[in-house]
Amino acid sequence: MDLFKRAEVPAQLAAKYEAEAGRYWDLFYLRNKDRFFKNRNYFAAEFPALLTAATVLEVGCGAGNSVFPLLELNPSVAVYACDFAPSAVALVQAHPAYAAAAAAGRVVHAFVADITADDLTANVPPATVDACTMIFVLSAITPQAMPRALRRVAATLRPGGQLLFRDYAVGDLAEERFAAEGKQQRLGPNFFVRGDGTQAYYFSKEYLRRLFEAEGFECEYLRTNERVAENRLREERMERRFLQAVFTYRGGGTAGGSSGASSRGGSQQSAEAAAAAADDDAEASTESQQPQQSHVDGRQEYELRLAGNGPVQLQLRVSHWPRPQRQAAAADRAAAEALAAAVLRCPSYFGGTDVLEICLWDAPLAALAALHACRRAVVASGSLAEEHRVRYNVQCNSHTVVIERLRLHQLGWRSCRAAEPQQQKQELEHDRQQQQLMQAYPAGFHAVLAVVPSGTTAAELQSLLDTVAALLSRSPRALALLCLPGAAEQQAAVAAAAAHPALDAANAPPELPVPEGLLCLRRL
Repeated sequence: MDLFKRAEVPAQLAAKYEAEAGRYWDLFYLRNKDRFFKNRNYFAAEFPALLTAATVLEVGCGAGNSVFPLLELNPSVAVYACDFAPSAVALVQAHPAYAAAAAAGRVVHAFVADITADDLTANVPPATVDACTMIFVLSAITPQAMPRALRRVAATLRPGGQLLFRDYAVGDLAEERFAAEGKQQRLGPNFFVRGDGTQAYYFSKEYLRRLFEAEGFECEYLRTNERVAENRLREERMERRFLQAVFTYRGGGTAGGSSGASSRGGSQQSAEAAAAAADDDAEASTESQQPQQSHVDGRQEYELRLAGNGPVQLQLRVSHWPRPQRQAAAADRAAAEALAAAVLRCPSYFGGTDVLEICLWDAPLAALAALHACRRAVVASGSLAEEHRVRYNVQCNSHTVVIERLRLHQLGWRSCRAAEPQQQKQELEHDRQQQQLMQAYPAGFHAVLAVVPSGTTAAELQSLLDTVAALLSRSPRALALLCLPGAAEQQAAVAAAAAHPALDAANAPPELPVPEGLLCLRRL
């Protein structure tokens, strides 16, 4: 079920939130004063450029939670600070440290400004700022106005000046709560309104990098900060996710960011939008080159291109590790690529859903393909060594998809070839890990994807089908896709599925054309 479509804020109300954004933030600071945000004492460790900068601009200064720690860290810095809310600027100007800095002859100037509309160089000398901080600021701006805001800020930066960024990331707990069933807080893709009328956008790495590069910035680094808090009383696990980045201003922005977007969020040409616009009937293709680089551990790297006739395409750099049987490894790799290609050409089926890939190979190609359209992808790998390989491949391709929507879990493969004590231990560990997945995703998965490796025994295949049945959603549209590398494996899988008490072979829905070698299963 696509909850996002039902949760959209009506257009008239969304326009009101945007038109009165300044008033909502002003009321926020009138109500909370300086009690809401803590001082940002992490600046020295996270943004060392602030320690030596001669001139700093703090955009969205709030109550001064960055300004005053900065004055202490850098005794010679000149600080300019602006905010949308007059009440916030008044709090900064009323702070004892503000008057003390001015009395000591230091440059500290706080002023009211709308960075999407006002000329900041009226208060800040143009092209003089060494470092500009934007800490939880850009997320409060409607997406189509973000490029315009960056151009206003860029006018204050000297060539080579840096913009220091931290803000909300896709997959943050707050975003998932905004999108929950029954809520009506979604203004656009990844863009929500809080109960107090203030707005919040949740960034993907891909979108953020593209946004800044279009305005003449070069990305020095960009990473996701994750923090998990547990409420033991309520048995809640709260995942907070932020993006932190440093961008250097090089000038010459090509401004894919003009302000003429026709709809809210129109500036974001995200992976999800591209997938949704693709022709569902397009013929997908795969093209993998010969290994381009060999490593001392035997690992091979190669380029893989998955493409359809529409705009949906995926260019990956894939690493795989040596296997005892090279022919079997090649067949498994081909099966993994075929499964990913099938997923990539069917964005309408996977759109807005939770997808699980039981990854029995080195790279979660199907999950990476699903991320073009799905709400969230989970990759379940076997041992720690296998998880390391999967994680390596994910990190190598984190720039190609909205990687913040991907989660990694362990789900050990039940090998029926080990000695009996070891086999019992593996089964207990598998059951424990499977229970953890079921608790984390109680509604199950809209799609479960897996490649059945060459040489899989009948008992191992039965174990895999049991896992699929346990994790697949009970929705009538939920589907498992198993890719079999050879005719013998296909026959064995069809027979095992026919005998399974909870699964049945099924025809794929019209929007999901399944090529030969893929087996579709549904829950009974």
